[in-house]
Amino acid sequence: MGPHDSNTKKKSMMPYRNKLNRINIILVLLFLFLSSITLTAPVHRWGDASTYYMQIQSISNDLDIQYQPEDIERVMENRFDELPAGLFLIKTESGKYYYGKEFSYALFASPFYKILGNNGILFFNGLMLFTMILMGYLYLREENEEKIALTVSALFFILSTAFVYIFWIHAEIYNMFLLMTSLFLWERYFKSENQNLLLLASLVFGIAFVAKVPNILLFVPFLLYELYCKRFKNFTLMLCVFLIPLIITYGYFFLNTGSISFYGGERLYYAYQYPFVEGYDSINEAGKQGFSITENRVDALMNIENLKVVPYNLFYYFFGRFTGMFWYYPFTLFALISVFASSGDSRTTLKLNIKNYISSNEDKVLVVIGIILYIVFFCAIIGNNYFGGMDAVGNRYFYLYPAFIYLIKKVDIKKATVIIFIAVLTLNPIIFDPIENSSNPSIHLTTFPYSYLPIEYTQMDTLPFSDYGHKIDNLFVYRLDDKSEYTDGTFVVNGSADMIIKSEKEIESLLILLKSKNHGTDAYVFGVNAKNPINLGMNETKAITTKNLKPVYADKRYIVYKVSVSSSDDLAITFKDVSQTNASVFFFDNWYNMENWNGVPTRWISNNATILIYSKEEQNLPTNLSVMSYYMPRKLEIYNNDILIYDTPVPKQFVTVKTNVSLEEGINMIRFYVPEGCSNTYDVKGSDDNRCLSLAFQNIDIKSDG
Repeated sequence: MGPHDSNTKKKSMMPYRNKLNRINIILVLLFLFLSSITLTAPVHRWGDASTYYMQIQSISNDLDIQYQPEDIERVMENRFDELPAGLFLIKTESGKYYYGKEFSYALFASPFYKILGNNGILFFNGLMLFTMILMGYLYLREENEEKIALTVSALFFILSTAFVYIFWIHAEIYNMFLLMTSLFLWERYFKSENQNLLLLASLVFGIAFVAKVPNILLFVPFLLYELYCKRFKNFTLMLCVFLIPLIITYGYFFLNTGSISFYGGERLYYAYQYPFVEGYDSINEAGKQGFSITENRVDALMNIENLKVVPYNLFYYFFGRFTGMFWYYPFTLFALISVFASSGDSRTTLKLNIKNYISSNEDKVLVVIGIILYIVFFCAIIGNNYFGGMDAVGNRYFYLYPAFIYLIKKVDIKKATVIIFIAVLTLNPIIFDPIENSSNPSIHLTTFPYSYLPIEYTQMDTLPFSDYGHKIDNLFVYRLDDKSEYTDGTFVVNGSADMIIKSEKEIESLLILLKSKNHGTDAYVFGVNAKNPINLGMNETKAITTKNLKPVYADKRYIVYKVSVSSSDDLAITFKDVSQTNASVFFFDNWYNMENWNGVPTRWISNNATILIYSKEEQNLPTNLSVMSYYMPRKLEIYNNDILIYDTPVPKQFVTVKTNVSLEEGINMIRFYVPEGCSNTYDVKGSDDNRCLSLAFQNIDIKSDG
């Protein structure tokens, strides 16, 4: 090769080098962006982060995983948010405490915490997210242009709920990172047959298993593939290397705790009253029994007796309002579409028979098998909480998300653009405010498009309804939108509002009380056989009693009913199951919120308050209550359906009042009236609550033979 040829080659290489330089600059900027937001973000706790956080500071300072007095002292001296609320500990027979969580995440995060403090943990999460983007880019550029590969990889992770979890002191990003890394190494092995890469992938899979047991389901197809190909040496080496992290971590844990599992032994949960604080220790024990595989409580995890919920779970896993994979991780849809596309024309690929397709896409098929095993495991075995519980944003157990990037081959720009549009639409209210959404995972659920998505009825006990769920007697009522407000047992609706009612048993007879607040109104209540409008005059109260309700969902745990309410003006509405009771009492008007006075429910009124009593028949019932006056003696008048039936002076201490109420069939109004009026607490004591109080009521007891 002469000098001329050499110069020609240098010139031909320049565009490629310039392209690489541009990509490198973008990668550096991306790293700086993730670093800056994690190092400056406010640090909060979510879920059961306390255990992870205390493990990290224990390893950083003491090089152990034992819970000791100095650990809790350090956290109390430098506490933030609500930490250490939600602490899991395993108590040994000798009375020592160890953290009841796996500790590999804490081990790898501890150097970052030691150097950078609390934000160092978030920086560690951000670093793992950046590394996943880098690995995705290196994988995708094999069949795509550099800029397309980097763009798709970056959007794959950032336009997903995975981005939210970098702000959590939790192991979600860590689990994703381990699976992303192990799959990246295995893909390299599959294309190069470099045995060292296979063994390294198996080692990382072993760490992933330690981090979360179901992660093994992505490893199993690769292990069996070596057996199927009769590469017995590879199979044996893979298994041996995979077991190394297990033997080290579980062995160390067993030697210290006597428990073979992080979820075994005497596993205790502490919301407060931690050992070595305020006199609590292994003898003066305040911990409550947590889930433990040695306490015959596997039924709390598994849902085998409710296998009929599995088809529902599978549907909700993809399309649910709270957990749907396609809404919180939209690029999974793009990956599933891409898996059927060959490196050439996708239409040609679809014409191939299944055998030829599998033989030409063995790596993709193995990843798909792992994904299927993983999803089925969570939907069937952990069927009553497949997504991570009340603090979850989307599905926080969706650790297998990185596996989907390995289903993408040649990127179709048009399809990618559609997915990006869906991602921006569904994730915009989440990823642009990850801190607030983590604090309140339900705030985006009343916005478009989530308000139109199906609710995961199989997960009602663990859904992050937050402020939208309310207990009224033996019913749980959930608001599905912001068209109603809840105050102490009553909803106020103006417009149209949707609600669902959850009951542990079938509701044979549901009573719905309606009251117009300001003006007369026409109200509609759908879902309870009420097709015609209910006409209400000003401040008028009416009742609907409906039988044989049709549930929208039912299993052995509970039954769910849906109710829609529409009104042209402010309308107060409440619900009560009157299937078994002969007389039902409602605190309906002008009662202040219930207070707990030494374990006794207590309610204040201003000077005029009402209870409504629904009776199935005409009857006279004895009524007892305790009442006390605020600031000065007053008089209490009791009206039964607007007829004065009793009056008595009330001193500044509790006295017992006994009378009888005469009930008609249907709704009856009992009104408590104070002629002297109420006293403003600010004027009396300079109180900040500024309520106007007259009488406090306790132990209102209306004797019913039902």
